[in-house]
Amino acid sequence: MQDAKKRLKQEHLTYLEQQAFVEQLQGLFSAVFACIDSTDTDKAAEKALRRQGFRCASQVYIAACDHLQVAKSAQRLQLPVLQLPSRSKATNPLASGCTSHLLGITGDELLATHISDLSLAQKGCKALLPEIESRIKAQAQWLAEVCEHQGPVSSLAHHISAQVAATKSHQLELLQQWQQQQQASQVYLEVLQQVLDSLMELVQDHLLGKQQAANEVQQSWLSAHTHTLLSKLKVIEQQLLVLTYSSDTMPALRKVDDHLTRAQRKLDARDKQASVKLHHFDQLGPGFLELASQYRDLQEDLDHANFTLHEFHKAAADEL
Repeated sequence: MQDAKKRLKQEHLTYLEQQAFVEQLQGLFSAVFACIDSTDTDKAAEKALRRQGFRCASQVYIAACDHLQVAKSAQRLQLPVLQLPSRSKATNPLASGCTSHLLGITGDELLATHISDLSLAQKGCKALLPEIESRIKAQAQWLAEVCEHQGPVSSLAHHISAQVAATKSHQLELLQQWQQQQQASQVYLEVLQQVLDSLMELVQDHLLGKQQAANEVQQSWLSAHTHTLLSKLKVIEQQLLVLTYSSDTMPALRKVDDHLTRAQRKLDARDKQASVKLHHFDQLGPGFLELASQYRDLQEDLDHANFTLHEFHKAAADEL
């Protein structure tokens, strides 16, 4: 079990080293292509690379980039090998695909197809090693500055591991403190809930009870006072009736009643006459309103002319 853990840890470190190398290689290619994309000729591209401090020719970078893409594709093709029964002894992999792989092609076949001379490709990649090494050192130096590491770069990994362990320990300590504070807060909430329940009990049982008793007493007093006022009003009403309809006031009241009755009859008669006139006017039709309006205008003009004539005669008399 321990051997398996060590092997797994070593494979993980190897993978991380490969990923770091590939990332630096991709960063190098990105910088190179950003430099040569703005040029028109190979000679101008070479000059631009030299000005930026790149050591190799542009073709070396382009070929290495293509090889990297092929290698990454070949790595992704490392799938389990399938043992399939061959249908015939004469199988053409170029026509029907590889029969021993799920995708029909293996990583080795992909490398053999796109990289004809492996030694030349390796030689081109070796030419890039100094630049990649310098980029890795620069990144390690930057990482050491970020991590505030004062020792040699070789102990940087141990320093980062120690910082990660310290950070995890600090996070664990903060988590424990947070859990303790949460538990304390829960206790405080429970105490506050008990206090609130006690206050609600005091309010409901004592304050509201006393207020209810006071309200009941006030309600009884208001009810009795209302009944008393109602009895007083009834007494005043009876006294008013006795004072109004006495033996001394009855003759006068009868005369007033007769006068009001006659006045009411006259008003009813006038109302009836007005209703009859309105009925006659309604039977005359809608044109009668226009005639009445014209008659009123003529009457006003006539009154105005009479007034003017009267004033004229008065002024003539004054002159004589």
